[in-house]
Amino acid sequence: MPFNISMQIKSLGRLPEGPRIIAEAKEQGLKVGGELLVTQIKKLTPVNTGRLRASVVFLGRGPDKGVLASPVVYASVMEYGRGPGKFPPPGPMQLWVRRKLRISNQKDIRSIAFLVSRKIARAGIEGRHMFDKGIKAGWPRAKQVIENVIKRIITQRLSE
Repeated sequence: MPFNISMQIKSLGRLPEGPRIIAEAKEQGLKVGGELLVTQIKKLTPVNTGRLRASVVFLGRGPDKGVLASPVVYASVMEYGRGPGKFPPPGPMQLWVRRKLRISNQKDIRSIAFLVSRKIARAGIEGRHMFDKGIKAGWPRAKQVIENVIKRIITQRLSE
């Protein structure tokens, strides 16, 4: 989901170091804004072990681009859901049953995990859309912060 910010910076265009200052300011602003979005996404990320939530990151790709991502294999399933089909892996399902349902008997854990897995295999699961919702909720504030950081850095550089 790409977002755009437009700013007009007239006073730097005549300076030889102007493009470098602008690129540095944009990159720094994007980094700060990206981290704000990471925080918003993490608030909406479901937790079993905490691995998924901890894995959400902002990766700067220069002064004009950044990526919000998670390298965890099941992140896309949690974001978009999954249709009916295969059973989910039993190990993570048993861990989920033990933690979420607070069941300690191993036989009960396996039985309940099987039932939950069968339901997922038959009906799929809805996505949590934590990236989509987090970006939508956090974008107005992130955009404002990005713009403010850019203005602050440029103002500081011009006064040096």
